[in-house]
Amino acid sequence: MSKNIFVNKKINDIEVKMLRENEKCFIKIVPIIQKSTPKKLFIIINGDEHQWDIYDQNGRGSHKIYLKGHEIKPCFYLLDGDEHFRILCNIDKINVYKNSEEHNINLFLKDNCISSKVSCWAVAIYTTSRKEKSPFCDM
Repeated sequence: MSKNIFVNKKINDIEVKMLRENEKCFIKIVPIIQKSTPKKLFIIINGDEHQWDIYDQNGRGSHKIYLKGHEIKPCFYLLDGDEHFRILCNIDKINVYKNSEEHNINLFLKDNCISSKVSCWAVAIYTTSRKEKSPFCDM
């Protein structure tokens, strides 16, 4: 029997959406408003650091971030102005932890998403006309 779980979480001016279909995991992170404080998102996949601006240095919505994988519980690190957040995507919920000012992004490196069945990418908001593919278009 198939079990689908959909979770939606807002963190300041971004939205994190996660869909679980059995062992498959789909995550979409998007800016909610057109202008905000600069925000940068980080993830470590198989030892490689990836980072994207959700809102650029001028505060404009910049990227939508997508992740798909199999049997994973990814963890993202969000820099939102002076605030730092750790976003942990568990099986049935998204936990958000606000980190203290002393928190160092190097501590985040221990949250390495290791899997040969995971990919993460970003799409610039205003420079693409490609439609999202399923299941992201339904999120």
